[in-house]
Amino acid sequence: MLTLRKAKEDDVSFLVELRLSTMDEHMINAGLVLSVDEHKERVLYQYECFHLVLDNKSVIGAVKF
Repeated sequence: MLTLRKAKEDDVSFLVELRLSTMDEHMINAGLVLSVDEHKERVLYQYECFHLVLDNKSVIGAVKF
């Protein structure tokens, strides 16, 4: 069963890695090369809006709303 939970402070590393693995290639193709710190800044922007997607108790993704 899929559920959502608000991101916690200790989820930052996971969210940065998720962003790097899903967005970095697309951003480079668009001509925007970001450092890991710049990706982290984007993750932290309105961090309170991040929710993790869980399948049972395993984190499988994230949404921001």
